[in-house]
Amino acid sequence: MILKILIVGMGAAIGSMLRFYMLDRLTKVSILSNSWMVVIINLLAAFGMGYLSGLSLSYPWHTLVTSGIMGGFSTFSTPMNELAQSLNQDNRKQIDLVLLKTGIMFILGLPILILGMYLA
Repeated sequence: MILKILIVGMGAAIGSMLRFYMLDRLTKVSILSNSWMVVIINLLAAFGMGYLSGLSLSYPWHTLVTSGIMGGFSTFSTPMNELAQSLNQDNRKQIDLVLLKTGIMFILGLPILILGMYLA
C-alpha cells in the first residue's frame, strides 16, 4: 500500500507542476483568463484520462499516470474556490459564471473522456 501511495504522490507532483506550467504559459499568450484556462486543462485531463485508460497499462504505470499525473493535472478545487468566494460576496453574476464553467467541464468532460478511450 505504501508503494501505491508513493507512486500516486510522485505522479500527482508531476501533474501539478505540469498544470502550473501550462497555466502560467497559456495565460501569457492567450486572451482567456486563468479560470477559463482551468476549464481547458480539465477538459484536456478528461481526454488524457480516457486515452491512458484505453491503453490498458499495467500496474504501476496505470496508477502513476491516471490517479497520479492526470489526478494532479486536473483541478476541480479552483472552480469550487471561485464558487465559495462568489457565494461569500453574494455576487450573482460571478456565481452564474462559475456554474457555467463547471457545467462545461462536466458536460463536455464525459464525451471527451470517451473520445480519448476510443482513440487509444
